[in-house]
Amino acid sequence: VTIRKGGISVEATTLRADGSYGDGRRPETVTFGRSLKEDLLRRDFTINAMAVDVGRRKLFDPWGGQHDVKHNILRAVGDAKQRLKEDGLRAMRAYRFMDGKCGQRHADESLREALRGSSRLLARVSKERIWVEFSKILAGPRAPLVVRRMAEDEVLGSVTLLPVSARGLRALECLQCEDLPLWQRSNQTQSSQQVVREAYKEDVLVNPKPPKQKQPFSHYAFIDFEATCDDRRGFSPSEIIEFPVVLVESASGKVIGEFHSYVRPRVHPLLTDFCRELTGIKQQDVDAAPEFTEVLD
Repeated sequence: VTIRKGGISVEATTLRADGSYGDGRRPETVTFGRSLKEDLLRRDFTINAMAVDVGRRKLFDPWGGQHDVKHNILRAVGDAKQRLKEDGLRAMRAYRFMDGKCGQRHADESLREALRGSSRLLARVSKERIWVEFSKILAGPRAPLVVRRMAEDEVLGSVTLLPVSARGLRALECLQCEDLPLWQRSNQTQSSQQVVREAYKEDVLVNPKPPKQKQPFSHYAFIDFEATCDDRRGFSPSEIIEFPVVLVESASGKVIGEFHSYVRPRVHPLLTDFCRELTGIKQQDVDAAPEFTEVLD
């Protein structure tokens, strides 16, 4: 349950215990529990397995998370291979948490060993979920170091689906992070998807380049839909929730017309947390938008 007050959202839940993980993505059953230690056992890493009793001002830290935070150690709760096997996306989360706010975190030996064989676990995770985590990795100040670690563990190729070269990794490490699109930040808080879109717009719309070869058509319309989605199997149907169109003159590469509208979905009017995080679209954006047939008119 999400409790909202004064612009702040707090998620409240009961103590829980997980059943077995049959699909390598989520537990087959989740039951209510009474043990805080058992609930914290569900967490992926020790730095995420702490709880505070606000009334008694007492910290519960059965897995040594406070020590690991202080010493920049990234360690799994319990058996590292088992934690990653339960949900393949935890491998991506591990790489993301290596880039800590107070410096680079270093995985302990058991987690390092588990990560070296995690590429096969990612094959069972949707590309959308992987991209959400990878975009956060690329937005970190120490992204080149984390990306190199992913390459050394033979995980990077399965994420990017591109060949990995030592020259490319060295080039990435030599670049200034603030000069790259995913590291650019405005004064306002933005999602990684919004940053990518603005960087793309800065490069293409402001500095258009004519094509190297003559094009068969005088103009091109580029459409990039966003649709409702979730990481659950069987989520259907996917409805368009953003309708952007850019009209480009082929001879000059210049944008001569733009159209943009959010779209209010009918079957799934409430966007899932996964959809909002992946697309960067807010619930109020679609609530105030016309339906698809109105947008077409």
